[in-house]
Amino acid sequence: MTRDRHQAEHEPQQSNVAGTVDAPLANVGRARVGRVLGVALIAIAIACAVAFGLNAGVSDRQVAGHVIALQQQAPTQSVSAQVRIIDGLELPVIQRDGWQLQGVRSDQVGAHTVVTGYYVRDRHSLVGSVISGAPILMPGPVIMHSDGVEIHHSYLAERNILSWRRGGRTVLISSADAPWVWLTGIAKVLTRSHSSHAKSAHSAG
Repeated sequence: MTRDRHQAEHEPQQSNVAGTVDAPLANVGRARVGRVLGVALIAIAIACAVAFGLNAGVSDRQVAGHVIALQQQAPTQSVSAQVRIIDGLELPVIQRDGWQLQGVRSDQVGAHTVVTGYYVRDRHSLVGSVISGAPILMPGPVIMHSDGVEIHHSYLAERNILSWRRGGRTVLISSADAPWVWLTGIAKVLTRSHSSHAKSAHSAG
């Protein structure tokens, strides 16, 4: 499912009643322009990251683009399936869904540490990154909620991308060939498992 399809599904139907829809349409237009500009900034960041390898001095509005570019690079470390935490960041735990961790990389993007895991399942590939620090500009609009967590979707660089904010970290997963239902299922499991863990820890305290 592409970003254009999501936009089409969320676009309001036009009304024939003159004089009553100008303000709502103006608001919709501004929101749409904002989303387009956000995606354009991320696309520019991807181009810069690929062309120049720029990581230092990246603003929070450009981080997602650099992370997407990094996800298209090769891992720098081969690891065992038991690896969970690298440079203080916990990798997405999706092995229980049949994904096998093949490698990792750790990068500094602006003020953010980014830890990325590379997974395979049935000849499909998926890359998941955990981004430390303050919230970043998310690529694409919110398409669903899981336990109160907003999940964003976009389609850039021929990849479906889902991202959300989880426990003070931003998580961004992407794939060029994994079925859509797999991606949304992973997002729901990761956000739900974290929420359940947080509630349990709070109750125990």
